[in-house]
Amino acid sequence: MRLKGKVAIITGAGSGIGKASALLFAREGASVVVADLNEEAGSAVVKQINSEGGNAMVVKTDVTSAASIQKMVKATVDKYEKIDTVFNNVGYFGGGRSGTVVDLKEEDWDFMMDVNLKSIYLVSKYVIPEMLKTGKGSIVNMASECALVGTPGESAYCAAKAGVTLLTKATALDYATKGIRVNAIAPSNIDTPLFNGYLKRMAPDDPEQLRRDVLKMMPMQRFGKPEEIANVALFLASDESSYVTGTTIVADSGFTSQ
Repeated sequence: MRLKGKVAIITGAGSGIGKASALLFAREGASVVVADLNEEAGSAVVKQINSEGGNAMVVKTDVTSAASIQKMVKATVDKYEKIDTVFNNVGYFGGGRSGTVVDLKEEDWDFMMDVNLKSIYLVSKYVIPEMLKTGKGSIVNMASECALVGTPGESAYCAAKAGVTLLTKATALDYATKGIRVNAIAPSNIDTPLFNGYLKRMAPDDPEQLRRDVLKMMPMQRFGKPEEIANVALFLASDESSYVTGTTIVADSGFTSQ
Protein backbone atom coordinates (compact mmCIF):
# COMPACT_ATOMS: atom_id res chain seq x y z
CA MET A 1 0.00 0.00 0.00
CA ARG A 2 1.57 3.22 -1.19
CA LEU A 3 0.30 5.46 1.64
CA LYS A 4 0.24 2.98 4.51
CA GLY A 5 0.45 4.78 7.85
CA LYS A 6 0.19 8.25 6.32
CA VAL A 7 -2.33 10.97 7.15
CA ALA A 8 -3.73 12.90 4.20
CA ILE A 9 -5.89 16.01 4.02
CA ILE A 10 -7.82 16.50 0.79
CA THR A 11 -9.73 19.74 0.29
CA GLY A 12 -12.87 19.73 -1.80
CA ALA A 13 -13.08 15.98 -1.26
CA GLY A 14 -16.87 15.80 -1.36
CA SER A 15 -17.07 15.35 -5.13
CA GLY A 16 -15.17 15.09 -8.40
CA ILE A 17 -11.39 14.80 -8.32
CA GLY A 18 -11.31 15.32 -4.55
CA LYS A 19 -13.70 12.44 -3.92
CA ALA A 20 -11.83 10.13 -6.28
CA SER A 21 -8.57 11.05 -4.53
CA ALA A 22 -9.99 10.50 -1.05
CA LEU A 23 -11.22 7.03 -1.99
CA LEU A 24 -7.93 6.14 -3.68
CA PHE A 25 -5.74 7.45 -0.86
CA ALA A 26 -7.77 5.49 1.68
CA ARG A 27 -7.51 2.31 -0.38
CA GLU A 28 -3.75 2.86 -0.44
CA GLY A 29 -3.61 2.92 3.35
CA ALA A 30 -3.91 6.59 4.30
CA SER A 31 -6.09 7.98 7.05
CA VAL A 32 -8.01 10.63 5.12
CA VAL A 33 -9.41 13.96 6.27
CA VAL A 34 -12.23 14.91 3.92
CA ALA A 35 -12.24 18.71 4.06
CA ASP A 36 -15.22 20.24 2.29
CA LEU A 37 -17.55 23.18 2.71
CA ASN A 38 -20.41 20.79 1.90
CA GLU A 39 -20.37 18.69 5.06
CA GLU A 40 -23.13 16.40 3.81
CA ALA A 41 -21.21 15.48 0.66
CA GLY A 42 -18.04 15.02 2.68
CA SER A 43 -19.81 12.76 5.15
CA ALA A 44 -21.01 10.55 2.30
CA VAL A 45 -17.41 10.09 1.14
CA VAL A 46 -16.30 9.25 4.67
CA LYS A 47 -19.12 6.72 4.95
CA GLN A 48 -17.98 5.03 1.75
CA ILE A 49 -14.34 4.94 2.89
CA ASN A 50 -15.25 3.49 6.26
CA SER A 51 -17.55 0.91 4.65
CA GLU A 52 -14.55 -0.32 2.65
CA GLY A 53 -12.50 -0.74 5.81
CA GLY A 54 -10.65 2.55 5.54
CA ASN A 55 -10.17 5.34 8.06
CA ALA A 56 -11.55 8.81 7.42
CA MET A 57 -13.26 11.78 8.99
CA VAL A 58 -14.98 14.86 7.60
CA VAL A 59 -14.13 18.41 8.63
CA LYS A 60 -16.33 21.22 7.34
CA THR A 61 -13.80 23.65 5.90
CA ASP A 62 -13.91 27.02 4.17
CA VAL A 63 -10.53 27.20 2.42
CA THR A 64 -10.78 30.98 2.10
CA SER A 65 -10.86 31.38 5.90
CA ALA A 66 -7.70 31.19 7.99
CA ALA A 67 -9.74 30.39 11.10
CA SER A 68 -11.52 27.52 9.35
CA ILE A 69 -8.24 26.07 8.09
CA GLN A 70 -6.67 26.31 11.54
CA LYS A 71 -9.62 24.33 12.93
CA MET A 72 -9.15 21.74 10.18
CA VAL A 73 -5.47 21.34 10.98
CA LYS A 74 -6.17 21.10 14.71
CA ALA A 75 -8.89 18.49 14.17
CA THR A 76 -6.51 16.44 12.03
CA VAL A 77 -3.65 16.54 14.52
CA ASP A 78 -5.96 15.92 17.47
CA LYS A 79 -7.21 12.69 15.89
CA TYR A 80 -4.25 11.43 13.86
CA GLU A 81 -1.31 13.22 15.58
CA LYS A 82 0.40 14.26 12.34
CA ILE A 83 -0.04 15.41 8.75
CA ASP A 84 1.92 13.68 6.00
CA THR A 85 0.31 14.98 2.84
CA VAL A 86 -2.15 17.59 1.66
CA PHE A 87 -3.92 17.74 -1.67
CA ASN A 88 -5.07 21.34 -2.22
CA ASN A 89 -7.77 20.27 -4.64
CA VAL A 90 -10.38 23.00 -4.18
CA GLY A 91 -10.90 25.19 -7.23
CA TYR A 92 -13.58 27.16 -9.00
CA PHE A 93 -14.11 28.41 -12.54
CA GLY A 94 -16.93 29.97 -14.52
CA GLY A 95 -20.17 30.23 -12.60
CA GLY A 96 -20.89 33.78 -13.70
CA ARG A 97 -17.50 34.95 -12.45
CA SER A 98 -15.77 34.91 -15.83
CA GLY A 99 -14.90 37.79 -18.10
CA THR A 100 -12.20 39.94 -19.62
CA VAL A 101 -10.31 42.31 -17.34
CA VAL A 102 -12.66 45.07 -18.49
CA ASP A 103 -15.88 43.15 -17.92
CA LEU A 104 -14.96 41.27 -14.75
CA LYS A 105 -16.29 42.66 -11.49
CA GLU A 106 -13.70 43.35 -8.82
CA GLU A 107 -15.52 41.12 -6.32
CA ASP A 108 -15.42 38.24 -8.83
CA TRP A 109 -11.68 38.74 -9.33
CA ASP A 110 -11.19 38.63 -5.55
CA PHE A 111 -13.36 35.52 -5.23
CA MET A 112 -11.41 33.64 -7.90
CA MET A 113 -8.10 34.59 -6.28
CA ASP A 114 -9.31 33.60 -2.82
CA VAL A 115 -10.63 30.18 -3.82
CA ASN A 116 -7.99 29.18 -6.35
CA LEU A 117 -4.80 30.77 -5.00
CA LYS A 118 -5.11 32.28 -1.53
CA SER A 119 -6.58 29.00 -0.27
CA ILE A 120 -3.32 27.21 -1.12
CA TYR A 121 -1.29 29.85 0.67
CA LEU A 122 -3.49 29.54 3.76
CA VAL A 123 -3.53 25.74 3.88
CA SER A 124 0.25 25.64 3.37
CA LYS A 125 0.77 28.29 6.04
CA TYR A 126 -0.90 26.18 8.72
CA VAL A 127 0.01 22.69 7.52
CA ILE A 128 3.75 23.14 6.97
CA PRO A 129 4.55 23.79 10.67
CA GLU A 130 3.00 20.39 11.46
CA MET A 131 5.06 18.74 8.72
CA LEU A 132 8.21 20.36 10.07
CA LYS A 133 7.64 18.57 13.38
CA THR A 134 8.08 15.21 11.65
CA GLY A 135 10.66 16.43 9.12
CA LYS A 136 8.71 15.29 6.08
CA GLY A 137 5.62 15.94 4.01
CA SER A 138 4.17 16.29 0.55
CA ILE A 139 1.90 19.08 -0.66
CA VAL A 140 0.05 18.67 -3.95
CA ASN A 141 -1.57 21.78 -5.44
CA MET A 142 -4.28 21.94 -8.08
CA ALA A 143 -3.24 24.08 -11.03
CA SER A 144 -4.80 23.87 -14.51
CA GLU A 145 -4.04 23.91 -18.19
CA CYS A 146 -5.12 27.55 -17.85
CA ALA A 147 -1.93 28.15 -15.89
CA LEU A 148 -0.01 27.41 -19.09
CA VAL A 149 -2.18 28.77 -21.91
CA GLY A 150 -4.57 31.67 -22.06
CA THR A 151 -8.32 31.08 -22.20
CA PRO A 152 -10.58 33.83 -23.55
CA GLY A 153 -12.92 35.26 -20.95
CA GLU A 154 -11.19 33.53 -18.02
CA SER A 155 -8.68 36.22 -17.01
CA ALA A 156 -9.04 35.76 -13.25
CA TYR A 157 -8.99 31.96 -13.37
CA CYS A 158 -5.92 31.90 -15.62
CA ALA A 159 -4.09 34.40 -13.41
CA ALA A 160 -4.92 32.48 -10.24
CA LYS A 161 -3.85 29.12 -11.63
CA ALA A 162 -0.64 30.57 -13.04
CA GLY A 163 -0.02 31.88 -9.54
CA VAL A 164 -0.46 28.36 -8.20
CA THR A 165 2.39 27.05 -10.37
CA LEU A 166 4.83 29.72 -9.18
CA LEU A 167 3.69 29.52 -5.56
CA THR A 168 4.37 25.79 -5.85
CA LYS A 169 7.92 26.39 -7.11
CA ALA A 170 8.72 29.04 -4.51
CA THR A 171 7.38 26.99 -1.61
CA ALA A 172 9.22 23.90 -2.86
CA LEU A 173 12.51 25.80 -2.77
CA ASP A 174 11.78 27.24 0.66
CA TYR A 175 11.41 23.76 2.16
CA ALA A 176 13.57 21.57 -0.09
CA THR A 177 16.06 20.90 2.70
CA LYS A 178 13.35 20.37 5.31
CA GLY A 179 11.92 17.14 3.88
CA ILE A 180 8.81 18.81 2.49
CA ARG A 181 8.03 18.44 -1.20
CA VAL A 182 5.59 20.69 -3.07
CA ASN A 183 4.22 19.92 -6.52
CA ALA A 184 1.22 20.72 -8.68
CA ILE A 185 -1.07 19.07 -11.21
CA ALA A 186 -2.42 20.86 -14.29
CA PRO A 187 -5.45 18.99 -15.66
CA SER A 188 -7.69 19.85 -18.58
CA ASN A 189 -11.43 19.21 -18.93
CA ILE A 190 -12.03 16.46 -16.41
CA ASP A 191 -15.52 14.94 -16.47
CA THR A 192 -16.76 16.13 -13.08
CA PRO A 193 -19.97 17.72 -11.77
CA LEU A 194 -18.14 21.07 -11.71
CA PHE A 195 -17.18 20.77 -15.39
CA ASN A 196 -20.65 19.68 -16.45
CA GLY A 197 -22.19 22.51 -14.46
CA TYR A 198 -19.91 24.92 -16.29
CA LEU A 199 -21.13 23.61 -19.65
CA LYS A 200 -24.75 24.07 -18.60
CA ARG A 201 -24.14 27.64 -17.49
CA MET A 202 -22.26 28.51 -20.67
CA ALA A 203 -24.80 26.91 -23.01
CA PRO A 204 -28.08 26.47 -21.14
CA ASP A 205 -30.01 25.77 -24.34
CA ASP A 206 -27.71 23.00 -25.58
CA PRO A 207 -24.90 22.02 -23.18
CA GLU A 208 -24.40 18.74 -25.05
CA GLN A 209 -23.46 20.61 -28.22
CA LEU A 210 -20.91 22.65 -26.30
CA ARG A 211 -19.63 19.40 -24.80
CA ARG A 212 -19.12 17.99 -28.29
CA ASP A 213 -17.40 21.17 -29.44
CA VAL A 214 -14.98 21.14 -26.50
CA LEU A 215 -14.33 17.44 -27.03
CA LYS A 216 -13.13 18.12 -30.57
CA MET A 217 -10.29 20.22 -29.13
CA MET A 218 -8.95 17.34 -27.03
CA PRO A 219 -6.16 15.41 -28.81
CA MET A 220 -7.25 12.11 -27.21
CA GLN A 221 -10.85 12.85 -28.20
CA ARG A 222 -12.12 12.25 -24.68
CA PHE A 223 -12.36 14.01 -21.37
CA GLY A 224 -10.30 12.95 -18.40
CA LYS A 225 -11.68 10.90 -15.53
CA PRO A 226 -11.40 12.08 -11.90
CA GLU A 227 -9.62 8.83 -11.10
CA GLU A 228 -6.88 9.65 -13.62
CA ILE A 229 -6.01 12.86 -11.80
CA ALA A 230 -6.28 11.08 -8.47
CA ASN A 231 -3.60 8.67 -9.67
CA VAL A 232 -1.26 11.59 -10.38
CA ALA A 233 -1.97 13.03 -6.93
CA LEU A 234 -1.25 9.62 -5.38
CA PHE A 235 2.14 9.47 -7.09
CA LEU A 236 3.06 12.94 -5.82
CA ALA A 237 1.80 12.18 -2.32
CA SER A 238 3.66 8.89 -2.06
CA ASP A 239 7.32 8.16 -1.46
CA GLU A 240 7.58 7.04 -5.09
CA SER A 241 8.04 10.72 -5.98
CA SER A 242 10.65 11.33 -3.27
CA TYR A 243 12.99 13.17 -5.67
CA VAL A 244 10.24 15.28 -7.25
CA THR A 245 9.57 18.80 -6.00
CA GLY A 246 8.74 22.18 -7.48
CA THR A 247 7.21 20.78 -10.63
CA THR A 248 3.81 20.76 -12.32
CA ILE A 249 2.62 17.55 -13.93
CA VAL A 250 0.41 18.31 -16.90
CA ALA A 251 -2.46 15.83 -17.39
CA ASP A 252 -4.39 17.35 -20.27
CA SER A 253 -4.84 14.89 -23.15
CA GLY A 254 -2.01 16.76 -24.88
CA PHE A 255 -4.07 19.95 -25.10
CA THR A 256 -1.19 22.31 -24.25
CA SER A 257 1.06 20.54 -26.79
CA GLN A 258 -0.97 21.82 -29.72
